[in-house]
Amino acid sequence: VYPAFPFRLESLFPFGLASRAIIGTCRTPIVVYPRPRLTPQVLTLLQSGMGHGDSRREAGRGSYGEFRSMREYRPGDEARSISWPFSARFQRLIVKETERPAPCRVRVVFHTWLGPGLFVGQKSFERSLQLLSGLFGWFYEQSVTTDFTADFAEWKHVTIGHDTASLQNAVTLLASARMVRQPDPAGLRREVRSAGLPADTVIVVSNT
Repeated sequence: VYPAFPFRLESLFPFGLASRAIIGTCRTPIVVYPRPRLTPQVLTLLQSGMGHGDSRREAGRGSYGEFRSMREYRPGDEARSISWPFSARFQRLIVKETERPAPCRVRVVFHTWLGPGLFVGQKSFERSLQLLSGLFGWFYEQSVTTDFTADFAEWKHVTIGHDTASLQNAVTLLASARMVRQPDPAGLRREVRSAGLPADTVIVVSNT
């Protein structure tokens, strides 16, 4: 976000017979948004059910999204996922497998903490802002409410709902972001620990 910027207007009259220049400061604010960017790995992760590798819930067990297939019962499957007509037909327990539905709420936490003796440059921070911008846009298109917090925003929470104004506010926050190196992970630890309900999924993003 640039609140003002210097300018110089100079005439280019042929052969240098006359010249004139005006120098000043433009007071019109300019906002340069990060270019949305999702790497193929991140996009694959999002499209494959948010990658709930460490989730408290397991995909296919107790999730009632779009129907995927039928399979034999395994210990741990919920009883209400059993298809009794198919079980009677095949004389063994058969369950319906469904795709895990997209979460209704996501929390995204950004941090710049790294261990002593390590260094990261400005370019990695810019790439992280592009990734965050891409995540915000993707969740907005999927109608997923996103709660965002970051160390460069002093851990204030910004919610991206289903309106364009909230998305624009979040992207403007990224445009004004400046990298700050955190000396310890206390803030990150606090935010992750507090990310319970109503957040279905927690995504931690870092440039480190």
